[in-house]
Parts: sequence; structure tokens; C-alpha cells
Amino acid sequence: MEQFFCEMPYQSFPTFSLPHLAALAGIGIVCLSFFVFRSRLRAREDGKIAGGMLGRIFLTFMVFQQLALYLWYASIGRFDASTCLPFQLCGASVWLCVALWITQDHRIFEVVYFWGLCGTAQALLTPSMDGYVFPHFRFFQFFAGHGMIVVTIFYFLAVRGWRVDLSSLKKSFVWLQLLAVCAGAANLLTGGNYMFLARKPDSASLLSFLPDWPYYLVLLEVLALAFMGLALLPFVLPGKLARWREFLQKAKGDTHYEAAADSL
Repeated sequence: MEQFFCEMPYQSFPTFSLPHLAALAGIGIVCLSFFVFRSRLRAREDGKIAGGMLGRIFLTFMVFQQLALYLWYASIGRFDASTCLPFQLCGASVWLCVALWITQDHRIFEVVYFWGLCGTAQALLTPSMDGYVFPHFRFFQFFAGHGMIVVTIFYFLAVRGWRVDLSSLKKSFVWLQLLAVCAGAANLLTGGNYMFLARKPDSASLLSFLPDWPYYLVLLEVLALAFMGLALLPFVLPGKLARWREFLQKAKGDTHYEAAADSL
């Protein structure tokens, strides 16, 4: 048990190793189950805080795992302003998810959706957990915390049927800039590396393929906007395809293509 919580020498995380794949598979199965059992889950929602018993379990678990991380930081002497402020994208997303479960506010969901799918998903694929690997506490806490962000998003997508649009993307991107300003200020004051604005993470990640600081910061903005656009596609593409089918049907029986195109 002592080794489970102890501070360890830095180890490179074995990406897509068996424990990594098992963690990803577990998160994926939970998310898929929301679509399979969404009718039953909808029927069990009671209108109270977090919507139902499952929501209250998720809410409690998210708070517990984050507090457990703070307690672990304190136990190894690392609980300080350079590591524990909620200015990492995923750390901020955890507390936004907590607020989402409590308030059931769609405006929070709009932000969490893009931050979670674009930031948290990338973190799950290329974890940066300070050199701690399976079976350390940090491994389980990392995938529990990050996984719950994705689980929350898919719960509200599948069970609640919530959606996002282009205005949601704009709001999310603006709030991302505000978080980056706060993270940058925190880095200057504490010597931390929130949102990896001060330096790249030690472990391999998408940032490893980008130029050195500060040039990669500009590319991060471009990539963030591009990934958000990809996350929006499932909501805008079906409508676009339907309009194109309508256009093609009109075009087959109408020689005035320009008039048909105006309906797009």
C-alpha cells in the first residue's frame, strides 16, 4: 500500500500498453452503455440534483477523486500553488463537470463538450502524469478524473439529448482564451506550467511534434480551433448533407441550377 501512494522516480509512460488500453476501453464501454440504455436511464431521472441516482454517484465520485489527488499531493509535499490551482484544461473541466451535474446548465455543457473532447481526449491518448505509471495511485486517479469528464459529456449527449452548435464553439473558444490568460498569470506567479504554456510536458504528446516554446503556443491556438471544429461536425454535417441531397434532387429535374443552389 505504501508503494501505491509513494513518490517515485520519473518513468516514461508506456503509451498504448495493456493498462492504458484497458483504461481507455473501460471509459469507452461506459460511454457506449449510455446510448444502449438511454431509455431506462431517462426513466429513472428524478429531477433532483444531478438528475438521478447515477448522476449523484458520478458527482460524488468526481469530487472524491479530485480531493484524493490534493491529499496525495499534500502527502508527498507537492500541494502548492504551482500544481493544485484549477488552471489546467482538464482540471478546470473537472470542476465544470461538477457544476454541470449540480446546476444542469446547458451553457456549462457547451464549454465542457469542446474542452473535454478536444483537450481531455488528447490527454487520455497521450497521458502526462508526472512519470507515474500503473499500478500507482496516480495512474488510477488520472484515468478516473479524465475519464469522468468524457463520461459526463456522453451522458448528457445520450441520455439528455443535449446538443451544441456554432455559437457553442465560439463561447467555448472565448472561455478557453480566458482560462489561458489565468493560467499564464498563475505560471508567472507560481513557477508552474498550467496548460503547458511555460514549457512542453516531459512525456510524449501532441506537443512533442510542435516547435519549441514560444512558437508552439501559436500552433496550439490553431489546433484547438481545428479540433473544436471537428467536434462540431456531428451536429452540423447531417444538416449539410440533407441540404445537399435536396439540392441534387432539385438539380436533376431543374435546369436552373443557380436557383436550386440558392436554397442551400
